[in-house]
Amino acid sequence: MTKELNRIAKSIDHTRLTTGASNQEDPLNEVTDLIAYNRYFGWYGNDCSEMGKWIDREHNKFPDRCMGISEYGAGGDVFQQADSLIHPEPWGQWHPENWQTFYHIENWKQLSARKFLWCKFIWCMFDFSAAGRREGTTFGRNDKGLVTYDRKIKKDAFYFYKANWNKDANVLHIAGKRNNRLSTQINDITVFSNCGKTELFVNGVSMGKKNPDNTCIAEWKNIKLNPGKNYIEIHGGNKKDSCILYLE
Repeated sequence: MTKELNRIAKSIDHTRLTTGASNQEDPLNEVTDLIAYNRYFGWYGNDCSEMGKWIDREHNKFPDRCMGISEYGAGGDVFQQADSLIHPEPWGQWHPENWQTFYHIENWKQLSARKFLWCKFIWCMFDFSAAGRREGTTFGRNDKGLVTYDRKIKKDAFYFYKANWNKDANVLHIAGKRNNRLSTQINDITVFSNCGKTELFVNGVSMGKKNPDNTCIAEWKNIKLNPGKNYIEIHGGNKKDSCILYLE
């Protein structure tokens, strides 16, 4: 059927490229002019680091194939927060936001480094209805969006991409601010910034300035918090962001 569809498309207009999306390693991937893959390394099993390794293997086997990534993503619920970073069960009810953020950071580092990919499409912008789903907080919903179903809350991963992709807008965002009930005194503070050198203040005291890396991440390691309420603020250029963290 794929071959027949490709033949028909070429007969209608031979000047246009044909493309297909696939999640299989199959001879049909050779039929269209372009091919893109739906790959979820680090969500449906495997590890996030497998994305780049798999792409390189495919590219080495088929160096003339115009390949891209048509879907990659992970579930994330803004009402589910975790101190630790543990790969959740994708079909389960626990989809903490911090794993989605980690997933997108690690995958984008690998995808952005491979310039031969003709596309890199996130799945997806918004949480959406999916009748057969029995996972996450709400059954009948796919929570892989960068924004919640009601379009009201932008998840941390949204700001990661905005900092990297929208150079016309200054972005300064403290990641994990919704995880404001902490159980350990020593914590890392991660910030997404395209505002140049960024300074962190904890309870009014400067923790120093950091230059974001090439994926717009600035990170302060081993920050000590006080028991109870802690006021976190970051400054970058003419932008600032803040949150309150509670050490219980």
